[in-house]
Amino acid sequence: MYSVLILFGFTLVLSLKISYSKYTLQVESNPITINTKAYSELTISNITPVQDEEDTYNVTVSNSNGYDVNFYVIAVNQNDSTESLKVIQYDDENNFTENYTITAGSSKTIKVKLGKNDEIENYTTTENGYDLIIPFSIFVKGSHPYYASSVSNNETYELKAGTTLKTLAESIDSTNYGDKFNYSITVSNITLDNWRVLYNDKNEGRVYIMIDNYIPGKAIHTSETSFWVSNDQITWSVDSNNTTTNDVVSELNDTSIWSYLLTDELKNIGASCIGSPTLPLYVNSWNQTHESKIYIGKSDDGYSIGTSEDNLGLYISTNDFSSLIGNETEKIENLYMPKYTNNYGTYPYPLFLSTMMAGKKDDGWFSNPSICGYFTEFGGFGYTILLSPEPLKYIRPVISIPSSEYVVQNDDESWSLVIK
Repeated sequence: MYSVLILFGFTLVLSLKISYSKYTLQVESNPITINTKAYSELTISNITPVQDEEDTYNVTVSNSNGYDVNFYVIAVNQNDSTESLKVIQYDDENNFTENYTITAGSSKTIKVKLGKNDEIENYTTTENGYDLIIPFSIFVKGSHPYYASSVSNNETYELKAGTTLKTLAESIDSTNYGDKFNYSITVSNITLDNWRVLYNDKNEGRVYIMIDNYIPGKAIHTSETSFWVSNDQITWSVDSNNTTTNDVVSELNDTSIWSYLLTDELKNIGASCIGSPTLPLYVNSWNQTHESKIYIGKSDDGYSIGTSEDNLGLYISTNDFSSLIGNETEKIENLYMPKYTNNYGTYPYPLFLSTMMAGKKDDGWFSNPSICGYFTEFGGFGYTILLSPEPLKYIRPVISIPSSEYVVQNDDESWSLVIK
């Protein structure tokens, strides 16, 4: 005699054998067996990344059973179910869903997006270059308790969990002003690769780098400006439109004119370039690296400058300026006042600033022309009037980079961008 008990999803078979003898009744029982073939596990036949959707995958699942099966997707870190990733599942209309139904004997491709689970503090990670990676596996799990086993395709995938890099904002402070910054661009067969960190503007979210010395005249594109170059000397010219000091300063501050000094890589991250530092940019940097400060004022006409708030004007004398310098390191000296030596001695290079000064001047030929400031070759701060063709002194282009970009400091203490 046999008795059979049917359970959902499984067949439980109990076998009994009854025999009689002359004196006794004997009952023999065979072991209980479970027929596991009544439910076949789902299988993952394919997992592919979704194009242009970060950390999103198409998962194809097959159901070989003779009935429909409900299931959902899980993703676990290092096959540890206690470190599950966050899974967002989408239905056929691209709406969030908790479960999928796969009909009997069919396959279904579903879309899932993976992310970190906020409830888990520490994932097991690996490093790939500068990236922190969470390795994980994708599983499908039946949602009915009778077929709740999980299956995967035994492949490992990667979720970017962060980076070992720091941003410019995190890395650059005033102790780094004057550090070399590794950037190079070639213009008219002239390679410009000597740049230094000038300033971290935390309010604007920008870090500025300035060329270490002065850009050669042959590396300046003059087609869109009033500049011209003769024997590598930068000069501005009075044209039929009567170019003024205002025009020259405007051209130095026009980022579209100087964008040729940016590589495509820098343009793509929103960097910009001007032809020379402004007075506020230069002074803000100076004041973070010197005990003796430079003070500036602002009016509708432009800027004024001085060694105290009560002594602002159009210039700082050589003697007054020398009192501001103190014992500078070579790095700081090369940033603000690089020098040259001739037969008469060693002098700072002059530096033309793309800044209008708050004053007018009657030079005997023109009444009240605009003036602009520059650091003189005698070690002071003065002003100049651009009324006739004359040398534009020296200019040092400045590049502005979003401080959210990543950077690394090299063994020689120079800095390099890492654009991700």
